[in-house]
Amino acid sequence: MSKSQSRLLQLPVELRLQIYETVFDKGQGYQSKTYLHLLRVCRQIRNEALPIAFQDLPSFRNVQQFCTWTQGCPNSELLIPFLKTAQIEAPDTTLQDLAHKLTDVKWESNGDPDCERVWKEYLGFRTGFRLLAPLRPLPQREKLIQGTLTRLKRLKSSRNKMRHPQTDPFSALLNAFQTVAHLKYLQLGVGPRPFDYVPFGHVQAEQELLARIVSICCTDLEGFAIDNALLHLDFLPRLQQLQHFEFSGFSKTSSNELLSILQSLPRLSSIRIFFAANTTPMWYGQPHSMSFCPEVLAGLKPLRKFSICTISSERSKHTFLTAPMLRALRLHTESLEELNLESNFEINQEVAQELESLVTESSLSRLTLWLVVNDASKKRDLERLSELDIKDSKVSLLYPHVGHLRFGSFGIRPRTLFSGEP
Repeated sequence: MSKSQSRLLQLPVELRLQIYETVFDKGQGYQSKTYLHLLRVCRQIRNEALPIAFQDLPSFRNVQQFCTWTQGCPNSELLIPFLKTAQIEAPDTTLQDLAHKLTDVKWESNGDPDCERVWKEYLGFRTGFRLLAPLRPLPQREKLIQGTLTRLKRLKSSRNKMRHPQTDPFSALLNAFQTVAHLKYLQLGVGPRPFDYVPFGHVQAEQELLARIVSICCTDLEGFAIDNALLHLDFLPRLQQLQHFEFSGFSKTSSNELLSILQSLPRLSSIRIFFAANTTPMWYGQPHSMSFCPEVLAGLKPLRKFSICTISSERSKHTFLTAPMLRALRLHTESLEELNLESNFEINQEVAQELESLVTESSLSRLTLWLVVNDASKKRDLERLSELDIKDSKVSLLYPHVGHLRFGSFGIRPRTLFSGEP
């Protein structure tokens, strides 16, 4: 298509980029099968629109879908380099299927010492966890579904079979993450989901395996979020480019070990604690550690961004929004630029006073508060924080019954993994 024949190409490039952003905005209601056709119009439009098409956070429902996409994506050499952020869900139900496949794998070393070490660590985790929670066979319905899918796969053409070569699951995971080794931001959603039938502990070895594969393949990660999992965090020192880390605040790593691990990350400047009790039903009664404590926060290098989001319940009133935690955060007032605090349980007078002192002493450019306050005078004092000279300030203070309705019935308001550079 010549430029003289296309009114779109006659527009200034700034306007064309705005048009591409509107077209690829999923909030506008466009379907992927429709808007991706724009990339086939001509070479110039394809080169201009490709980076915008992949600027959002691509989401994969499970690890198998991620592996299939990375290894079988048409024109992967052209598309995958534009993938900078990704969200991979790995619920326990899909990991149990992976566990059954990995049980029969006799993986041979590919010469990479890191891969060999991760495989040996996985075998150790699998042996230990299986002794505590033996792997149960898949339900008959799941077997029937898998058998049907297997028969359908046999009907595929030889071309599709060449596109999806059969390899052992461990090698497939390695190949998939090595394909996207250039990723900058990754959100890994592991752990139980509501109505999961997988008992706690049955797939912990596979959760540990995924985190370790990420650490050896995606060493350029600048942001890493682990949702809903109890893991050993000793793999983090491999991610020396990490700037932003997000987890639940609970792990199988002690507080002293966690502090040492986070101190070993030279570029770490952003921490987000996200704990949702209603999405972690299997944690109750299980041995776990509240790794992130005020002592860890106080010992960290100066932070630029800090966030706490806790959705607790009557059964589990774990909260990280405490007066000692805010006092530890005051040690970072000189460097702190963004603060985000959200909780569905009422904060007490001591927390309110520490919060007011923290915000007043800091030079924040962004402040977000979504808190439950019962005392009217305390509510007025905190509302004054929005009047401070802060470029982006959002202060929402709710009464207890409204707060529980907002967080409990409808869940936490939508969030993005990363806002700008970490």
